[in-house]
This record gives sequence, C-alpha cells and structure tokens, in this order.
Amino acid sequence: MSTAPHTPTNVAIWWVKRDLRLFDNEALTQALAHSKIVIPVFLQEPLLLNGPDWGAFHTHALQTGANALSQNLNHFGSGLLVFKLSPIEAVQTINAAISELGFVVNQVFSHEETGLTHTFERDKAFKLWCDNNHIKWHEYTNNGVVRGPMNRDYWDKHFKDYIFKPVLKIPKDTLLGSFPDALKHAFCKRLHPNHPTLKLNSFAAEYSSVSERYARSTLKDFLWVRGKKYRGGISSMNKAPSACSRVSTQLAWGALSLRAVFQECDVRLQHLVEAQRATPEVNYKQWISSLRNFTSRLFWHAHFVQKLENEVEMEVQAVNPAFRSGLPYITKQEEEAEHTKRLQAWLYGETGFPAIDAAMRYYQKYGWLNFRSRAMITSFACNALRLPWQTVMYELSKLMVDYVPGIHVSQIQMQAGITGINTIRIYSPQKQLSDHDPQCHFVRSMIPELRSLSTEQIMALNHENVAPKYAKPIIDFKQESKIMKDALYGISKSASGRQNAKQVFKKHGSRKRNSPKKKAKQKEKPSTQDTPQLKLF
Repeated sequence: MSTAPHTPTNVAIWWVKRDLRLFDNEALTQALAHSKIVIPVFLQEPLLLNGPDWGAFHTHALQTGANALSQNLNHFGSGLLVFKLSPIEAVQTINAAISELGFVVNQVFSHEETGLTHTFERDKAFKLWCDNNHIKWHEYTNNGVVRGPMNRDYWDKHFKDYIFKPVLKIPKDTLLGSFPDALKHAFCKRLHPNHPTLKLNSFAAEYSSVSERYARSTLKDFLWVRGKKYRGGISSMNKAPSACSRVSTQLAWGALSLRAVFQECDVRLQHLVEAQRATPEVNYKQWISSLRNFTSRLFWHAHFVQKLENEVEMEVQAVNPAFRSGLPYITKQEEEAEHTKRLQAWLYGETGFPAIDAAMRYYQKYGWLNFRSRAMITSFACNALRLPWQTVMYELSKLMVDYVPGIHVSQIQMQAGITGINTIRIYSPQKQLSDHDPQCHFVRSMIPELRSLSTEQIMALNHENVAPKYAKPIIDFKQESKIMKDALYGISKSASGRQNAKQVFKKHGSRKRNSPKKKAKQKEKPSTQDTPQLKLF
C-alpha cells in the first residue's frame, strides 16, 4: 500500500545585505510576518570581495557587523547562518541540508540594494533563478530610494512619505522560535561565529567597526554632546572627527536606518526649538542650526543614491554625454608610466602638496575623511593630476569605510566637473590648507617629514632647503589644472554641453528647497546647480 508523500514545511530566508540591524528592518519584519520559520543568512560573497570597488575596510565593516548581528539574533533566540557563497549557491546549500528534515525554502526577503554593475547583474540572475525554482523573492525599499528610474518631480514627496513613517520595532516575539533548533543543528558548523572568519587588519574601532549598539551610542553622543559644533566644524580636519556625526559608516552598512536617524534627530531638534522659545535667555541657536544642517544631509544621502538607480550607466560614463570625450586625462593606455607615477603618489600621500598628502595618508589609515577633504583630493586627482575619474572612483571606494556606491559615484562625477549642472570647482591645495588647517596641526600629525617645520615654512614650502625628505611637487599645479579647467569650461559652454545639461537636470537635479527666484535662475542657467551636498557629511 503506497503512502502519500509528505508536504514539506515552507521556510523563508532573510538575506542580510546592507541592513545589519534588527531595529526598523522591514525585510526582517515582513519575513517574520509571512513565515513562521525564518533563517537569517549573511553572505561573504566572492563577487563582492573580488569586486573593483572592494577594500579591506569593507571586509572589516561587514565582519564586525555580522558579529554584532549574530549576537543580537542569538539574544532573541534566533541565529545567523554565514556562507562564503553566491546567493544562488547559498539557497541551494540550505535546501539540500533541510530537505531531509522535511523543509523547503519558498521565500527570500531582503532590502533593495543600489550597487555597481556587478551587484546589479547578480540580483538579476538571482531573480531569474528564483522565478525558475518557484521561490518568491521579496525586496523592500532601502532608505527611501525608489527601485529603478523615477521622475525627480515626484521623488521628494516619496522620500518624505517614507522618512516620516513610523519606525519598526525589533520583532522580539516573532523572532523567538523562528529558527528551530532542529534546523540550527543541521547548520551547526555554519552558524556564526563558529564559521571561519575572514582575515582582518587592525583598524580603529571608532572608524570602521559596525554594530547596532555602537551605532545608536554614536548617534546619541552626536545629538546630545558633539552635534552643537557640526556647523562650522565639519570643514576642518582638526575639528571634523568630533564635529561630524560619525554615523556615516553605520548608515552605509545598515546598522542604522536613515529613517531612524532622521526621526531621532527631528525629535531632538523640536525639543531644542521649544527650549529656545521657553528660555530665550539661553542660546540654543548653534545647536538648532547644526541639527537642521545635519537633517538636510540625510536628504542628500538618499538623493545621491537615487541618481545611480536612475542611471546605472553612470558608473562607467559621464551623466552628461558632452563630457564623455575631449578631456585631457593621463590614461594608463596611452601614458602608462606617467599615469602610474601620478596615481601611486596621490594614493599614498607623496605628491608634494601637504594638504593633499595629509588627507590621503589619513584616509589610508582610518578609511574616513570629512567631505571637504574628500572633495579636495578628488578634484586634485581628476583636475590637477588629470587622472581619469573612473580610476579615481574605484581607488577611492576601496578606502572608504562608509562607502555607499550611489553617493560615491555621484560625488566623483560632481567633483570631476563633468555633470554640467554643478559649478566646476578646482580646489587649490594651498588655499584649502590656509583656510582649514591654518596652523598646520593636521599636516604635521600625518606627515612626519614636516613636523620639525614652522607653520610659515610649511605654508611657503621650499623642499630643497627645509624638507629634503619630503616629496617634491609631482606637478606644476597651475599649469596642469589650467589644462583641465580650459577643457571643462569649453565643453560646459558648448551648445551640446548646455543642451545636455538641461536633460541631466531633468533626470537628476534636486527639486528641494528652491525659491521661485532660484528656480528662475536655474531655468536660465541649468549648467550651474549649487546644492548643500557640497558639505555632505
């Protein structure tokens, strides 16, 4: 007598991407709402680890984030599976292990990811594989960014609707028992932290470590202690490490959601405004101004990521077609020796320009810089060293522990002066040093060769006489930057440059906080859009 086959019990996977948190996590919340059994899965994907934009700081951030998430999940009775596999291979491995126990994966839950081409192609392949294997893949909005191209005229409203929705609490009750012991035993060697860890370098914890607890502590410290000096302090490398929010790394890897940060900041801001009204004799104006500036940066965070969603090709080509040729870059294909010489000197802080070299050495050591310094080193690389912006983009991404592809690609193109809708800026290293490190404290801290010199000697550096061990200037800044400046302005003012700028603004330009007067000016001159992103983070 034949026995009817047993119907397998359905299992859902929470694919942990850049959302290393339990609080305000829609993918996790929805997974638990749709399935009684949810297996959290974290992937050390070879595709990412070998990607053109990947560096040691990213590995460290993900590893520490996975450690912290694993501890949190264990605390609530769940666990974290870790695989060094592709998503397709991971689901196949899980199904093979649980099928004998009468379970089968029928759903995958994750956040939408805005990455470079290789992760976009991976997601498309995974979606096709899921469809062919009767697995439903649910993706959820990440930080207010809309999947695929979206009309900018409506994006601002969408973002506001998202950012003001109530945050999601940690689903403590549904987490408990959602990963049965029977399934845990099937993966005992794959449960974090038993899984072999990646080889890590030693990094400063306050810059590169990711965890939900540390993220919330850092945010609280900023909102109640350090944030007062945000406005006015973020441009100086001497003040920026404490004046900046320092949550950019936590946002980049998802230990915090943008919505949670915005709402907590908004509550604190409203308290300050009310306190100022109640006690006008106490001056809260600097606090209020700083936090208002900070909340505007949170808008720009999502705004830039949306640009990459709107045009994935911007990873490899200028958003303004007029700038896709005709720029006098020193390319590896045509001038390999000079290209390599300039690139290596810039990367390791040996250009002979103290402001540039100090910033690059700091980046190499800590994986973080304030925005002003990022803009300066990017402009210098593209517009003075004349290195192709694509080369600069990939090399810098490897150094950024708070790397967000959408923000990074957008900012590189903006600082390289090739959008047509932003003012072309070629930062003078000497002026930046004078404006933001006038006593040369930061320069001395990062360049031992100059520590014995006075401020006056560093400002008027004569390498042969006073700093023989420090690199001589690798280029004539005025001469090299003029070559690029003439080319950029020539293209920008051309008929094709102006016409394309209108299309770029229509597709990517911000519609936020424009007065009628400013709107009229933009209509007349669409090629020069100035926005607060110039001071981002």
